Amino acid sequence: RLELPSISTDVLVGFPGEKRAHFENTMRLCEQAGFSRAHIFPYSPREDTPAAKMPDHCKPSEIKERKKELEFLAAETSQRYKNLFVGRDISILVEKTRDKKTGKLCGYSDRYIKVLFDGPDDLMNEIVDVRVESVLHQFVMGKRSFNADRFNA
Repeated sequence: RLELPSISTDVLVGFPGEKRAHFENTMRLCEQAGFSRAHIFPYSPREDTPAAKMPDHCKPSEIKERKKELEFLAAETSQRYKNLFVGRDISILVEKTRDKKTGKLCGYSDRYIKVLFDGPDDLMNEIVDVRVESVLHQFVMGKRSFNADRFNA
């Protein structure tokens, strides 16, 4: 059983016929589900598709505003999810290159959390344990740890 599973979603905003009430229902669902990640994209009509021929298209300005609202909520729920890992050890696969902005090693956990930490290049392309210390907008910061249970399995 996986503790703290990561559940992500894709959300299309502004599909023809979408009313404010529909969008608010989507917002409530996303808030209650607490998605760890969300990809939000705006509807845009494509010629010769059934959706392009549907009545009651949303105004582009409405679509843009709804997308922004949902992105803000998605950032909040993602932050809350990542905060659950502060003080915990997580295993990550270290990438083959360092983070360009910080110069730190970076990798992803099995829950697709991006983790940055200090360490030598010989950890690249290895699975290592990192204790999460803080949460930033797009990633978490941590310190390498050693999880003996993983090696006794």
